[in-house]
Amino acid sequence: MRNITRIGFIISCILFGCQLVAQAQPAGISQSSPDKQLSFYMRINADNGIEYRVKYKEQAIINWSPMGLVLTNRTISSAKTRISKIKKSNTDETFKWLFGENATIRNNYHALMVDLEQDEIHFNIEVRVFNDNLAFRYLLPSQKALSPSRIIKETTAFYFNRPYTVYRHNNESVFSPTPVNELNNYSDFPAVLVSPDLFISVNEANNDSYTKTMIGRGDITNSLAVKFGKDTVDIHGDFHTPWRTLSISSTAIGLCKNSDLLYKLNDPAPAKDYSWIKPGKLIRDMTLTTQGAVDCINFASKMNFQYIMFDAGWYGKGYSAEFDQSSNPRNVVSTIDMNKVTGYGRSKNIGLILYVNYVGLRKYSMDSSFTLYKSWGIKGLKFGFVNGLTQDGIRWLMTAIKKAQDYGFIVDVHDNYKPS
Repeated sequence: MRNITRIGFIISCILFGCQLVAQAQPAGISQSSPDKQLSFYMRINADNGIEYRVKYKEQAIINWSPMGLVLTNRTISSAKTRISKIKKSNTDETFKWLFGENATIRNNYHALMVDLEQDEIHFNIEVRVFNDNLAFRYLLPSQKALSPSRIIKETTAFYFNRPYTVYRHNNESVFSPTPVNELNNYSDFPAVLVSPDLFISVNEANNDSYTKTMIGRGDITNSLAVKFGKDTVDIHGDFHTPWRTLSISSTAIGLCKNSDLLYKLNDPAPAKDYSWIKPGKLIRDMTLTTQGAVDCINFASKMNFQYIMFDAGWYGKGYSAEFDQSSNPRNVVSTIDMNKVTGYGRSKNIGLILYVNYVGLRKYSMDSSFTLYKSWGIKGLKFGFVNGLTQDGIRWLMTAIKKAQDYGFIVDVHDNYKPS
């Protein structure tokens, strides 16, 4: 929520005035939640690797586990890694939230910023510890030694202190309860782990320029580790990884009170009017005709829905040519009178959402298409077959969502993108 000033101090200097003194590496660093029930610990081990552990109500939840990144030209968390500065701070604020169960969200956490050096590079690990939640991420400031470079692996792991069952899911699969030590395939985030008296959600937040990451079985018993999917990660300028998050509860339903954690870990929305954003229910017209849309509008009005949608096939060469590069998303098929449909929708207070395939969105100018859709009176867009599996796909989608918002469209994202 707020940038943490990196002024730091050596942990062994607990003197009035916090004088900086050259000291040996600190034996360990810790930060606790505001209610003191959840604690995060970090250290440089004997092999110069970065490790962390987590305690909840004085019980070890995660034993010492590895942290770090493997780059094309080095491994962050290896020989010669040393801590140069440590900064602790507290935040307790509230911010307004237009969507969801609460009109305001309290953002109360204790933070830790650790500056580290390795040969000629420097990087940071940022930690935030909330009541029942914690999050950490890696920060890579722009520097000559990392330009160019790619992240080819993230070594973040979770060495749990006991066996758990993880509710595995991936893309459009069902949730399958699987013992952690029998997890043979990757699971998407969030991954919920259960034991007789503890429930843990492992998730990520603010993935706006990374690649899709998942969770898989770790290299020791009772462990999980972050896994890359299809590609590696190109580093540009000041770079941050997504947050790795943990939510902990003694009951399954107790995890629900942590559902606003991801909102707290993203940058604040720009200060502007969002009152035009109207979440709601919709019915799809599958006939792709004017009369079919009118019938759907009547049904939506009767059922107190807010939208109808033209799904794939309303534009260009129609449904069978959805992936044809020359199927233009600005040309309406002959069976639809778009102005008649939107006009009738306005008379019933029902908005129209248009499906547009990823191919059409990338092939043709979004500004040209969105300007036209705006003139028709369209209220929202469904992005079809987006690429949420790669860094390029995620970056493109973030740009497209922001552009759609600039034009006043709500967005429904189809396929393999996972919001964070």
